[in-house]
Amino acid sequence: RQTAMFSATWPLSIQQMANQYMVDPVRVYVGFEPDELEDDSLSANKRVSQTIEVIEDRARESRLRNLLQQHDNQKRRILIFALYKREAERLESALQR
Repeated sequence: RQTAMFSATWPLSIQQMANQYMVDPVRVYVGFEPDELEDDSLSANKRVSQTIEVIEDRARESRLRNLLQQHDNQKRRILIFALYKREAERLESALQR
């Protein structure tokens, strides 16, 4: 039997649960090497930057277009989150125009 558990973080409570239900669990790290960690907890990938801006509804699309233009020539990947699938589809359609 094979059991798999997934967690975006690795707090003590998750470690204890893994040890309780699994024999010799293996941890797989995505985005960085385990030896980069100072302790046994996970942290954000240091190569990824995150910016959060709170913007009025009417100004969001123009601000997003401005940001995308700023980063267009830098060969970087940009991940955009939307609250709902319908909003993501609307945004995709608007950006393709």
